[in-house]
Amino acid sequence: MRWVGGLLIVVAVACGACVAAFASQSPRALRASILDTARAQKSVHYAYTSSSRTFPVIHETFIGDAGATSGSELVGGVNAHYHLHTKLVARTVYVKGDADALLNLLLHGGLDRRQARKYAGQWISIPEGDKAYASNAGGLTMRQLVHSLAPFGNLSIRSSTLHGKPVVDVHGSEGKWKQRWIYDLYAPANGRKLPLESDLRIPSDKSLDRIVLSKWDEGLHLSAPAKSVPISTVRKS
Repeated sequence: MRWVGGLLIVVAVACGACVAAFASQSPRALRASILDTARAQKSVHYAYTSSSRTFPVIHETFIGDAGATSGSELVGGVNAHYHLHTKLVARTVYVKGDADALLNLLLHGGLDRRQARKYAGQWISIPEGDKAYASNAGGLTMRQLVHSLAPFGNLSIRSSTLHGKPVVDVHGSEGKWKQRWIYDLYAPANGRKLPLESDLRIPSDKSLDRIVLSKWDEGLHLSAPAKSVPISTVRKS
């Protein structure tokens, strides 16, 4: 027990040194430095979870890889019982999912329930310029993903640990009382300031949106599905 206590003291001292090291840097400058470091990378792997403990209870998971102009994502909704695979390759979005996913996530594309059931489990291609393109391509590229990591509101710099390692936390808060939104953007206390995790908490609905990032700059090797149905054909069916 004494050894554990000593270890905790060492971590606390290290975190204190981390805060001192960033004392001369403004929270906005540190936020910009972390995001600029991320933007300079070619790709990243991410795991995004969104949950709420108020009624109705919601839990969704998004697992994906984002590159400069391409990306891939698997989406699963525990409560909605839908699953969707999305790819962005050569300015074309490809989606494949069950009927609920196609109906809900392609709603702006004009699919009805009969079409969603008919094309469930098949790849559907959506070219750039189609009315369903932007909503389904959103978040699949590095630029869009990195933008979503930024904390807002009143910013401060805090020290913390993540998985037992010292990190720096750009903490943000906006709104008051039940309308508060709380942000945390974590990066290593030492070395390159690549984002490790981004959290958004909304106390009023007991929700947490968390993005965990890894495998920076390892590159993507995505290809279009061998066979797909154009969204225009789906709409006409």
